Amino acid sequence: MNKKCSLVHCLHESRELTEGDDVVTVGKKSYHADCYEVETQTKKVCDLFYEKVNPHAVYSNLRKIVNEIVYEKGISPDVLYFGINYYLNNHIPLNYPAGLFYVIQNKKMMEAYNKTKVKKLNYKFEVETDKDNKYQYNPKNNNSGFSSILG
Repeated sequence: MNKKCSLVHCLHESRELTEGDDVVTVGKKSYHADCYEVETQTKKVCDLFYEKVNPHAVYSNLRKIVNEIVYEKGISPDVLYFGINYYLNNHIPLNYPAGLFYVIQNKKMMEAYNKTKVKKLNYKFEVETDKDNKYQYNPKNNNSGFSSILG
């Protein structure tokens, strides 16, 4: 299997696809599974921006900026996708692809993103009760107050 991952910004040390790798094949292109997931999410971000924010943006410029944010700055495409929706829902101006740099720096947006991520987590707490535990209070018999000073 002498194939290479089709993602230019492959997340692995080597772009070589080996037998043990989880490989996704789409048409003639093959990807590592996680690389394909990031590629799909990145395209989703670009499509959202192009459809909802500015259909006149130069798509190659938009893709370049999204790639820079995702691959060079290490920001998840989920954060960008959420950020664009946050800006749209809160009527915050966002007109050009370069504005995405401001989106990822917006503290209120990041707080909202983190809150929604926490809500999506399903924390299940189980408290084990041991019915054999018995608590006992043993008061000390020695006088240790003001009266012990006076004798």
